[in-house]
Amino acid sequence: MEIIKSKQGIIPVIVLSEITSMTCKRRGIEEAKIRYFTLLRSGLDIVPIDKDVAYQAGILKCKYPNVPMGDCIIAVVAKKYNAKVLTDDPHFDEIKEVKKEWI
Repeated sequence: MEIIKSKQGIIPVIVLSEITSMTCKRRGIEEAKIRYFTLLRSGLDIVPIDKDVAYQAGILKCKYPNVPMGDCIIAVVAKKYNAKVLTDDPHFDEIKEVKKEWI
């Protein structure tokens, strides 16, 4: 993937939780562990959630009540870093404040 090759992408820390959880459910704990450590070693910046991100995500959730909180957090982090959200999640269609790229 071009983003990993260029090492110019970001990963909101909540994505680590989401990918770990989804992988564990579908493929088991060992595969989840492998994917988690693969993300850590990807060279992409893993960005934290601070109090401003938490507040802005809460406002976004209020504006878009059908969008899960995790997606609101991801959207706020993307906006903060002027980044696109790479996704296959249709919830991001609702959020007009961020740029999206479908994978």
